[in-house]
Amino acid sequence: SVMIPQFDGPGVASSNDQLFGPHGMVKINKKCQNDAYPNIFGVGVCVHIPPVDRDCPVPCGAPKTGYMIETMGTAVASNVASMIQGEKPSSIPSLGALCLTDFGDDGAVFMAVPQMAPRNINWFFRGVPAKLAKMAFEKYFMFKLRTGDTDPYYEKYMLHLIGLNRLDDFNSLPTSTKEADQEEELRIRLKQKN
Repeated sequence: SVMIPQFDGPGVASSNDQLFGPHGMVKINKKCQNDAYPNIFGVGVCVHIPPVDRDCPVPCGAPKTGYMIETMGTAVASNVASMIQGEKPSSIPSLGALCLTDFGDDGAVFMAVPQMAPRNINWFFRGVPAKLAKMAFEKYFMFKLRTGDTDPYYEKYMLHLIGLNRLDDFNSLPTSTKEADQEEELRIRLKQKN
């Protein structure tokens, strides 16, 4: 397993409990939008996602991978565009995970859709081929940056074929920041009991 220290937001975050969670992270609903301030959206490691396992004595936050953050960014961009056009935001990130990682002499690849349980797809592979896949991806990523095509149609199509889409109707995030607050309060009470 991987142990990562808890991220905390800036000190100013404690001054507004409608916008920020207990650790200074931006509270969002399933559209990555703050309920109290609808013009504020959150993406990535700055967002407050309730703990994955509420019964665990060790508080475990939701892991945030690059692809998951990419799905959040896609949803936010779509929702902001909708608001500019006078429509209500409706895009929801899929929160799928695809990760290629290097472990020295070998590597690992995992895919989880959605990232948080219950999952429809849960796949893991470790070995030298995974490291080679990571090296190939790095070259491909740099090619995309050099050519300026960071979102090619063929990439979206290939990801779709293996079950990864950036947007869908997955409802793992709380429907409101009030629900997120209730889940966080429950986690704190369980922690205090143990």
